[in-house]
Amino acid sequence: MDQQPEPGAPRFQPPGALQFEPAACPVCDGTEVGKRLEKAVQGVEMPFGICTNCATLYANPRLTVDSLRMLYSSEEFFEGTT
Repeated sequence: MDQQPEPGAPRFQPPGALQFEPAACPVCDGTEVGKRLEKAVQGVEMPFGICTNCATLYANPRLTVDSLRMLYSSEEFFEGTT
């Protein structure tokens, strides 16, 4: 049985392939990364790095703007099933 969404309810799209891009440190704009880490966020493996200049932990590479839009528009993201 297919339920109709309520008027004004968000329309979700299924998540597709996510794309990543290199990123500079958001604090000092440094590009050298020391230790690299990975953590699953809502079922998506996210890479992180520690800036060798200021020791900030940040996503590197980071999701592209299009991938963020796709991820946040998926019902699975909000239901916690990705």
